[in-house]
Amino acid sequence: MKRGLFIFGIGFLVLAFVSGAAEIAAQGVTGQLRVYMSIAEVWQVLSPETLEESRNTGYPVLGDVWQLIELMMLLPGWLLFGAPGFALAFIFRDHDVDADKDHEESLFLYDELTKRVHKEGMDEVNQGDDVMPSSHIRTEPAEKEMADESFDHEEVDTKESDKKEANDN
Repeated sequence: MKRGLFIFGIGFLVLAFVSGAAEIAAQGVTGQLRVYMSIAEVWQVLSPETLEESRNTGYPVLGDVWQLIELMMLLPGWLLFGAPGFALAFIFRDHDVDADKDHEESLFLYDELTKRVHKEGMDEVNQGDDVMPSSHIRTEPAEKEMADESFDHEEVDTKESDKKEANDN
């Protein structure tokens, strides 16, 4: 039920955007730039034949309900569909409280780590060597024990011996 009302609200929001686009198109056709146009005015500008047809068949079929529909058609479409659509989509959305708690913990992680650093005495005056980057680049090769198993040690040994021979010459 909750999911159905949410989807119904999203459908109303889609109708609100479509009616807003239709209102912009109707203002372009008439050449009048106004704050808003009612649904009846937009319908009259874009398709007057279907508006008259719906008025001729609506009242005999729906009776007094058609008068209420005509009254609601005095509002702009984006407001008529957008307000209830937004309310339905917002109220009946799925809200995961646990995800909010996880997000809150990650949001304040940096502050907690900063408090711990100050508590342990690692402030700006007493920074320690691991905070500042070294000024030289390490270029010494790693030991053979630290290399990957798929690494070809013999090829490196021949390259190193070639380099030593070139340096000796």
